[in-house]
Formats: sequence, C-alpha cells, structure tokens
Amino acid sequence: MRILHLSEHLINGGLETHILCLCRKLLQDGHKPSIFAMNMSSEFREQAEATGVECIVNSKPGQDLKNYITQNKIQLLHCHPERTIRLGAALGKELGLPVVVTYHGFYGWNLPSHPSVDKIICVSDEVYDRLAAADPSSASKLVLIKNGVETEVFAPTWRKPKKGWKILFIGRLDLEKYVSLRIIIRALSSIPNVRLLVAGSGPYLNKLKAQAPPWVTFLGYVKDMPRIINRVNLIIATGRGIREALSCGKPAISLDNGGYDGIVSPETVADFEYHNFMGRSGQKLTPECLLKDIRELFDNNRLRARLCTWGRNYAIQNFSAETFYKENLELYHEVTKNKLSPGAAFSSNVRRRPVICFAAIDWDFLFQRPHQLMMRLASRGHPVYFRESGQLPGTKLKNVLPNLWVCRDFNQIPKQDLENALYFVYLPVWASQIEPSEKKFIIYDCVDDFPEFSLTEDQMFKLADLVICSSGRLMIKHFDKHSRMLFIPNGADINTFRPKTDSGSVPDLPGGDSEAVVGFAGAMYHEWVDIDLIYHIARSRPQWKVVVIGHTYTWDFTEAPPNLIHIERQPVEKLAKYLHAFDVGLIPFLNNQISQYSDPIKLYEYMASGLPVVSSSLPFVRNLRPPLIYSYNNKEECLEAIEQALADDRTDRTGNVVKRLEFANCNTWDDRVEAIMAEVSRMTWTDYS
Repeated sequence: MRILHLSEHLINGGLETHILCLCRKLLQDGHKPSIFAMNMSSEFREQAEATGVECIVNSKPGQDLKNYITQNKIQLLHCHPERTIRLGAALGKELGLPVVVTYHGFYGWNLPSHPSVDKIICVSDEVYDRLAAADPSSASKLVLIKNGVETEVFAPTWRKPKKGWKILFIGRLDLEKYVSLRIIIRALSSIPNVRLLVAGSGPYLNKLKAQAPPWVTFLGYVKDMPRIINRVNLIIATGRGIREALSCGKPAISLDNGGYDGIVSPETVADFEYHNFMGRSGQKLTPECLLKDIRELFDNNRLRARLCTWGRNYAIQNFSAETFYKENLELYHEVTKNKLSPGAAFSSNVRRRPVICFAAIDWDFLFQRPHQLMMRLASRGHPVYFRESGQLPGTKLKNVLPNLWVCRDFNQIPKQDLENALYFVYLPVWASQIEPSEKKFIIYDCVDDFPEFSLTEDQMFKLADLVICSSGRLMIKHFDKHSRMLFIPNGADINTFRPKTDSGSVPDLPGGDSEAVVGFAGAMYHEWVDIDLIYHIARSRPQWKVVVIGHTYTWDFTEAPPNLIHIERQPVEKLAKYLHAFDVGLIPFLNNQISQYSDPIKLYEYMASGLPVVSSSLPFVRNLRPPLIYSYNNKEECLEAIEQALADDRTDRTGNVVKRLEFANCNTWDDRVEAIMAEVSRMTWTDYS
C-alpha cells in the first residue's frame, strides 16, 4: 500500500517520532510510505530518508503535490494537524482517495468539519471526547488509537547512573516549553549536585542557553533517545516522552504548557493518560509543587524502585508499537476497501511511439527486467523491437507477441521507427552503435555494476537523456554523472507468480518426500552465487530437499548430495509452478561488488509466490524484516534463518503470505512502467500514460 503522510510542520518532537515509528513499521511490512510537509527540519528529513522514507517539502503545495500523488499512485492520505487536514481532505475529495486524520491534541485551533474525511484517529480519550462534542456529525468516524512505543528499543539497561542526580527534560523548545523550563530550573536550583539535561530543539533554544545556569546542559536534537534516558535518574516530559521514560523503566513527572500532573504512578496513570500526559489534571505548574515531587523521589529509594519496575511492565502491556501499528494498518485497509483503485482516474489514450531495446541477453535465454518492461510497453500499444545481444543462434526478425519483435540487426527495424524511438539501453557498450538525434529519446537502464562497464559507461552517460538505476547503491554511485536520474527497482509479475492454492498442481520433484523444500531459482553465475553455501545447506540438513533451478554455467552437480536437486532453466510460466513446491526461497549471493549493487528479481518473484525469503545480508534487504526477509551473514546463520522462516510459516502461514503479497502488489512491473513513462512524459512534454 502507498500511503502519503501530510503535516504542516515536522521539526523535532512527539508528532515526528509518531510518524517515523509508523513509517518504519510500514516499510518493514513491505508498504510504501512517504511524507509531505510544508516545513521540515534537516534532522527529521535525514532520519526519515535514512529509514528509506521519501520526503517532500513544499511551503505552497498545489499542482506539484497533486502530480506527485497521481504519478506515484498514492492510495491513501494520512493527515496530521493543522492546515494539512483541510489540504488532504480537499485532495482526497478531488482525486477519489481515502483520507485518514490523526489528532494528536488540541492547540487552540478552530476545528474543521470533516465531511470529506473517512476516519479520524484520536490519540487519547480526551481528544476523542472533545472531538465528539465539537463535531457530532463526525462522531461515527472517530477511532481511538493510542500512541505506541517501540518497547524493544526503549528498554532499560538497569545500570545505575553515575554519581549525582541527573534529570532529563524532553520536549520541543517553543514558547510554552520555554516557560515550563524556566520554572523547572527555578525548582532545581535549590537542590545541590543536580544536573538538568534538555533534549530537544526549537526557536527558544538559544534564548534558554543564554539564561541557563552552568548545571543545565542542552543536548539539542537527540537521535539515540533510549541511551540518553538510560543515563539519567528522572524524566520530566509530556506525551510521548512519558511513554518512552516508562518503557525504559524510569520514574517520570508529567507536565505541559503551564499545567502539572505530577509523578506517574499506578495510582495516577489512568487520569494522566486520559489526556495523553499533557499536564491537564487541573493543577498549575509551580516551582513548589515540582520540587515537592522531585524531593519525594530523591528521598524514597523504595518508591523509585517500585515505579521503575511497574513503569516497564505497564509500557509493555499498554504502549506496544506493534499494537499501534496493527490498529493503523487495519484502519487503512478498511478505508481503502471500497475506494477507487489507484491510477484508475488518471488513465488516458495511448500514444504509440516506437521503443527499441538494446538488451544484455537474448529473448529466449533468460526472462528478466528488459523482457518485463518491453512486454508491458508493447501491451500499451508501443511497437517494441528487442535487439538481442547474441547468446543463442538466430538472425531473423521474429514477432513474439503483439507489437513486440525480436531482431539482431538495425536493418530489420523500419527506418522511421529508428529515427523517432524511445531507446532502452542495458549494456553501455551499445552506446557506440547509437547515433544521437533530437528525435530520439535515449534511456540508460543501469541494472548491474560489472567491472568491465567502466570502459564504456562514461560514453553512455553522455549519450543518455535519462538514466534509470535499479538499486539504491547504483543510484548513489552514479548520482553526480547525470542530471536526470530515476530510481526504478525491479518488480513483481503478479499475474504469473502467485501463491500455491489447494487445488493447484505442483510439479513433482525427484527424491521422494522431505521435511522441507529450500529452493533457488536463477542463473548460477559464479560471480555472485555462493555454491559452497548451497552444498553446505544440503549436507547439513539431509532431511530437506535443496532445489536449484537455472542454467549452471561452470557448476557441476554430478557429485552433489542426493538431496541437492538441479533442474535446468524453465520457461517463466513453468518456473512459477515450480516455486509452488518451495517452502523457502533462497537468495544465496556472495558479498561482493556485483551483489552489493544488485536488486534481485527473484526477491519479487518469491514474494508474489507467497514465499519467505532467506537472503545474504546485502543492501537490497536492509529495510525488510520477517516474515518477508530472513537475512544471514554466514553459513550457520543461513541455516538458522531457514529454520526460523519455516517455523514462522508453520505458526501463521496465511497471515505471512498476506504480508508478502502486499509487498508484491506495491512493487509490480506495471507500476515500474508507469513511473518510467511518467518521467519521460515530463521530459518530452508528451503524454505516454
């Protein structure tokens, strides 16, 4: 699923952590979240993009944002306060997209009505009650989903901080927090040997620094908050900061915006949590009330120990990020269920410009990326000429599919098509055979990083109008070499590769019954396939069948263990059926230059087939987690990963398959063609949709 989060400001604070936590979980499950804001701090953007989330910043959103939504086939808009609620509702109504809104609190806004919003998430009971009273017509749309904390990340170290008391204040340093911090500093000034650490940034940071005594340390924006929390004795915070403190097993005092709750304890937590630990229990924040509670915690070791243990247990039971994520995802599915399928409103007539593909392989040799893209361009009405590189004998022009011809020679292509074509080039050595002209549009589809490419790649970059990269590492490597770059990973052929069904036939495998079938489908290139690992798996687990499907090149399986089965390469339709015999899909790549820059098509084929994937720990699996990907760093970890994948599917195969199919459906070859042709349309001022 493709979700766009919209927010007016994303600086540093609880709202930002909320969105990042949700996006991380979505990414791990194979979804495609992105974030739009009118204003975004560099720290937040760096953290989001390092996670793998695309960020868009535009202070005056208009047609550009609408274009982004349509071109990226966004399926749901998730809006966060304040102006973006109105913006998202208007866009959702115009484009026929579902809209979800999250209210994180109240900050003196004039609440909008919500006729064009599908669901309204409230992070606390107080928000729910106030919204229901303020907008009764939308009461049926309200859903209570409390904020979650990644309790496995915010976990206690149970180490006693070094000598002296350290207190941590967490919050965005705006005017309200400025006033609160001045009161906190006044209260603490009467306590000897105390240090106050301030985690957060904002417009009042420099003013506070200038006024603060030397025992106050300003940490600014903190990336590793769990480590900082575990270094102190007490947390003073609001909202999410309280949840993070309890999760780390630390005593906490809740306050905000001139209001004061007090010590968070089993006796007070229900009242404080009602308003999301926002300091609205009715008491005013004063140095006296704060000092009284701090001294009680300082002087009562038994109370501190009780609060630490209770807080950690309470957080695990009530603040689970997994529960928070699942409730959001269920809501996403509910609101998208009956909406218009993405992209349906934006189709238009096909313009039939010829396409010439300079492929790296022959049409009948291996079925890979150029085949998938060219088939789909042909189905859209483009006359496509697939120029083979010559692995197999053949010289004649062949019509292999409607609108798609395979050839070996330029003379076999009509001259008028040669002069006005879109050129897709897969080997840089082809650059010397293409004569540039204004009528041609040349795309270099960079999918590998073979050492020999360096001899001709510079010429290819100069010739190309657009450079496409199939992996993030390739994009980074070549980013400075061309002014127009596009990241287009490989995709899933969801029409051919589908999960096994009870009624579907499965090809018989040699060797009788086995406990499990671990399979690899792909070319056995010695440059990147770890054949020693494949043998190790077969010898270490004789109760498994280890199946290899594909051309072996130099590998010889004549002396393989009896449970290691080799099957020659298969037509793509038959390969899809063989995958139904697999229990686990293997990507046994060596860790080298070639594999570091790769994006294996088999990853997407396995996912579309509903298989768990066990892969060497390479960049293309970095943002994926079980039950999608199980990664390893050595042979023994590989065996453990396979066993874990098998165990997880025994526990909940149906649920796991659904998650893998969601990943595949978010990464289809049709989506890739749409993205490429959208960019070509922008560059040539021609509609190729």
